[in-house]
Amino acid sequence: MNWNSGQIKEDAERRKKDLHLRLAQIPEEKQKLDDEVQSIKRELIGLDQVLDGLEVMTSGPVPTPDPAGFTDKIRKLLSDTSVPLVPTQIRDALEQAGVTATSSKNLLISVHTVLDRIDAELEKIQREDGKIAYKRKMPWTFPSYADELGVWITGAGQGSGKLVMLRNMFDDKHTTTHPAMKLTDRLPKK
Repeated sequence: MNWNSGQIKEDAERRKKDLHLRLAQIPEEKQKLDDEVQSIKRELIGLDQVLDGLEVMTSGPVPTPDPAGFTDKIRKLLSDTSVPLVPTQIRDALEQAGVTATSSKNLLISVHTVLDRIDAELEKIQREDGKIAYKRKMPWTFPSYADELGVWITGAGQGSGKLVMLRNMFDDKHTTTHPAMKLTDRLPKK
């Protein structure tokens, strides 16, 4: 057998050089793969949210959530009742619903304060005993972030779910650089 030590040395040095080059490339490729893994994970989370949203939209009418604030609790109570209520009845209904205050008297004072503040939303009926009873003129609706942005959902509950954008509420001062907030780009042109 004839060993060519020069050829073996040359092959070994070339292979060593190739392995060092490959070893230098691996961290860069690993970083690209790690970035791709993170990107895929984010996209999968987004797609799960889209699918969950579609499931909610096609599952029928969305139940109205309970109001969070004290004023909205009173609005909802006065919308849901079939008969006008006097302030003491409103206070009693709030207490039964778990609303607490330092005393019943303080809760009644808060009810009167809210009734004064939302006066324009209320029908007032004077009862035979001279007390004023209240009922809301319009049904209570759960306030949403969409309302603040000028996006109104029409036909909610009937399944139509049409979005109507109020373009006149937006101008350049309402836009941001965040793509999700740049609504003016997605609004129909006048």
